[in-house]
This record gives sequence, structure tokens and C-alpha cells, in this order.
Amino acid sequence: MTQQELLLYTEEEITQELAEVAIKRRKRLKMSQAAFAEKAGLSMSTYRKFEQSGKISLESYLKVLRHLGLLKTVVELLDAESIENIGAEAYLAANSKNMV
Repeated sequence: MTQQELLLYTEEEITQELAEVAIKRRKRLKMSQAAFAEKAGLSMSTYRKFEQSGKISLESYLKVLRHLGLLKTVVELLDAESIENIGAEAYLAANSKNMV
């Protein structure tokens, strides 16, 4: 999925795409849904629902990412946000005299 395509997707389509990535990765690890859910510390019903619908809490999704070896993507997102915030802080510090 390209960034341009992503802009055209609904949130539901994006969450389903995330579930598809998880399914493919879990299968590459040769794990059943039950075995993966147990390893990730999720109930089987929670994990099954995620694979079927893409619906899952953020906390549970982070568990999925961790056990699929994909948590690095979230860390990279947080690092990018920190870098952007550093730029924003520098801007605010440099322009604070002009702000009321």
C-alpha cells in the first residue's frame, strides 16, 4: 500500500490491512492462532476477532506487534515524533518574544 493509496482508505480498510499483515507474519512463524494468542498474552477470542475484523485495542495491538517482531515500527514513529517536537520546541523558543 503506497502513501497515496493509504489516503484513500477508510479506517476500517486500514485496520483490516493491518490484520492481514499480522496473519501473514504469524503464518510465516508457523504458529496457530491459539499458540500466537497465548504467546502474546491475549485471549483466543480477542486475537481471532482482530484477524477477522481488524478490531483490537491499542494495548493488545502492541502485544501483537511485539510478538511478531514489528514493535520497532512503533518505536520509529515515536522517534520521528520526538524529532518533530524538538524542532517545534526550538521554533517556540526562538519565537517566544513575538508571542503574546
